[in-house]
Amino acid sequence: MASISTPVPGRTEDIVPAVATSDMAKAQAWPSARSAWTCVALLACAHMINMFDNGLTGFLVTLIKADLQASDAEMSLLIGFAPVAFYALVGLPMARLIDRYPRTIVMPIGSLFVGTFTLMCGLAQNFWQLFFARMFVGSSATVNGPGFYSLLADYFPPHKLSRAIAGMQVGFVLGSALAALLGGTLVSMAIGWGTSEWFGLTIRPWHKVYIVGAIGAFIVSLILWSIREPARRELSTSGPASKDQMMPVSKTFREIWHRRGVYMPLFLALGFMSLEAGGIGPWRVAFMEREYGWEVAKIGAWSAATMLIFSIAGLPLGAWMTEFFQKRYDDAPVRAVLTSWVIALPFSVAGPLMPSGELMMLCTGVGITFAMASAVPQNTAIQIITPNRMRAQVTAMYLFMMTVVGGLGANFLTAISGALGGEAHLGKAMAIAVATMMPLAIFCIALGLKPYAKEIRERRDALPV
Repeated sequence: MASISTPVPGRTEDIVPAVATSDMAKAQAWPSARSAWTCVALLACAHMINMFDNGLTGFLVTLIKADLQASDAEMSLLIGFAPVAFYALVGLPMARLIDRYPRTIVMPIGSLFVGTFTLMCGLAQNFWQLFFARMFVGSSATVNGPGFYSLLADYFPPHKLSRAIAGMQVGFVLGSALAALLGGTLVSMAIGWGTSEWFGLTIRPWHKVYIVGAIGAFIVSLILWSIREPARRELSTSGPASKDQMMPVSKTFREIWHRRGVYMPLFLALGFMSLEAGGIGPWRVAFMEREYGWEVAKIGAWSAATMLIFSIAGLPLGAWMTEFFQKRYDDAPVRAVLTSWVIALPFSVAGPLMPSGELMMLCTGVGITFAMASAVPQNTAIQIITPNRMRAQVTAMYLFMMTVVGGLGANFLTAISGALGGEAHLGKAMAIAVATMMPLAIFCIALGLKPYAKEIRERRDALPV
């Protein structure tokens, strides 16, 4: 990777000089293709299991709501706000651990905590016990995103990074599809298992689904522990970074502010997109039950097929678009995101307004294709322009927009449906959420085209001739 940015006077000690960085890159060979793609495969497996576990809650909404006698607003807190409630407090400190210590140690420990608190969800006896258990699950998972992308950026050079990210995102697709396909089946099986008593605790079917999910988190910990820690790029040593090499939080914020023209459009655009996606995703199963009268198993089968077909098509499309634009434009990743969102907009708005569940899933699928296509260049853009010693911190801030703002989406959606007249208007609320948030996201990402291109040109011009 080339230089970071033009240093601000009096702050040159914060950033590795361009020539020095280039010389280090030449002296420090990239890992072999075999080890790099092995890392991608392992991260994809971990991502798949994580997404399977995350997707189960959507199938439990009806059961939990009936058992706990909760309202839609309370369920929005449970499925949306609770998992991200502590992200603002722990996300950045956890990312600091990723920047300061071996990632293949920090991430497995985080997954152990995820499994422990998921197990607590399976033992919760009331709304608030479940709320706090899910809150700690989300807090423990904050190391995964920054850690995954940090590893890939040290395994792959910038021009190959989009392919690696697309490969890793296959795990997201497979996990989401498995949750959709097997989630409904698992819930149906759990209902057949009935209610049990265990050491004075009442264990209902939805408790047992969470207990199964906890097993997955422990498996993820083993997978992450098996990954080999790569040498960190752009640092003065070839081994894992030490504490004194990591950029302090204050300097990280200062660097982001100095380059706000590059970062802010990306951050704000992701926030708007996450607000609508975070509102629609958790409520899609309940909406299809109410609107079309579909059973959970049927919703799961259709959702799984839609996710597999359309998402798998989107990932290579995103990598191809990024590489296609890289041959012609300096703002290639940002331009690929903008193109994807513009195409996805009409299909995403039309989906929840369709007269049948089949047409709704078809429109949703086309939207998913381009949403997944945009995920590849989005993450590529951030990793390319961010120096190693602040990469996990910046990624954590970026994912903050997706997780925390996205976590408010469920409440945002129920607020719209409430303003329209109640739970019966959930479909219209979904369409309104998309029709307002996606154009705002498109506007923000368009503002980032010129600053990003300028950043890339400055980095390229700083390379020694």
